[in-house]
Amino acid sequence: MIGKLSGVVDAIDGERVLIDVNGVGYIAHCSARTLAQLPAPGGRATLIIETQMTQEQIKLFGFGPIATAGTSRALVPRQSQTV
Repeated sequence: MIGKLSGVVDAIDGERVLIDVNGVGYIAHCSARTLAQLPAPGGRATLIIETQMTQEQIKLFGFGPIATAGTSRALVPRQSQTV
């Protein structure tokens, strides 16, 4: 499971950010508040990650580095916590 991403912000689009971590791009879904705290593309960022896995897809949810595991788990849909 991915717990943290640190890298360069490549793009911010709607509710998602694309972060380049050593040449691999990760898309993380974030709140508007978290996205507003990120630097512009080209800047470095760190996100705490919660991973949601279903039979159809894997989604990464990004939270600011101050977020605790309890806070982020409360925001991720319950269904993904039981898979």
